[in-house]
Amino acid sequence: MDAKLNYRSASQKFLDELFEEGAVVAPVIEMAGAEGTIEVPGEGVPGFECIFVLISLLAVAYLVRRREK
Repeated sequence: MDAKLNYRSASQKFLDELFEEGAVVAPVIEMAGAEGTIEVPGEGVPGFECIFVLISLLAVAYLVRRREK
């Protein structure tokens, strides 16, 4: 993964409106950058825990409402 922090002193759209289009080009300066890798474990299905919790909460809510009647 690459991440870059770029800087431009003014937006190109603003410069095109202020001057004629393409007359002034604001340079893009790279302020900082970083590279790295992210390891993703191959175990399980992503988000399965959330689905399991949601189904469990719905089951508990159903049982509580059924008990109240």
